[in-house]
Amino acid sequence: MKAHFELTSTWMDVSNYICILEAKDAAELQELTLCAAKEDIAYSIFKEPDMNDAITAIALAPGKKTKKLCSKLPLALKE
Repeated sequence: MKAHFELTSTWMDVSNYICILEAKDAAELQELTLCAAKEDIAYSIFKEPDMNDAITAIALAPGKKTKKLCSKLPLALKE
C-alpha cells in the first residue's frame, strides 16, 4: 500500500474488489511483472523470506491493460 498510495486509496474508495488468479510458478510471476513494467502497469511483488525470498504473489493495478495481461490466467482455487 505504501508503494502505490494514491492508486490504492482510489481503488479502496471506488471499487475495493479483488480477483485472485493462479500462476504456474515464481518464474511466471516474474514474467508477469516484466510485462507489467513494459505496459506501464503499477505492480507490487510479495516475497517469502522463509523460501529464500521467492516470489509468491504479485498485485497489479486494475485496468484494461491488466485485464488483457491476465486474461489467460485461471481463477485461483477453482478446483
